[in-house]
Amino acid sequence: MKLRIPLLLLSLSMALCLSYSIGLLWGESTQQIAYLLSVVGLIFLFEKTKMSERKVNRLVGIVIGISAVCAGSLVELQDWSYVINMLI
Repeated sequence: MKLRIPLLLLSLSMALCLSYSIGLLWGESTQQIAYLLSVVGLIFLFEKTKMSERKVNRLVGIVIGISAVCAGSLVELQDWSYVINMLI
């Protein structure tokens, strides 16, 4: 399995965390720009270093994908409240 899709998920969640913290520091107007620049920068970094071309075990790719989804959901706390309200 190539690392392309797990690294894409990881870059999306890392950019979300980074843009959220930048939004807290400098306001919401910079949050959208920071998200876009972070995603493009991380994808460019992964492609330029050929990290996305590496082949790894499927379990490692799945773990990276799950950790990316968990990291992204930690920033968006309203998603958790929605899930909990649906379960109750």
